[in-house]
Amino acid sequence: MRNTLGGRIRAARKHFGMTQPEFANAVGVGAGTRVSEWENDRTTPHHKYLEAMARVLSGQGERIDMGWLITGTGTMLRRS
Repeated sequence: MRNTLGGRIRAARKHFGMTQPEFANAVGVGAGTRVSEWENDRTTPHHKYLEAMARVLSGQGERIDMGWLITGTGTMLRRS
């Protein structure tokens, strides 16, 4: 479900082939339930974690579009 922030976080994480624990460590929140809470829209990540997600979710000439991540408008990926 990409029509919520949590759904977009999940879609982006999966696109880049990361598990929740890998993603949590890369974003700087450590292992635990925080990523699950974000992906299930139980909590909203602080902007510093959204910025970290944008840095982490990139590779092979593509990167996550921050506007899409936050608002759901546009496309998920941008070419680097």
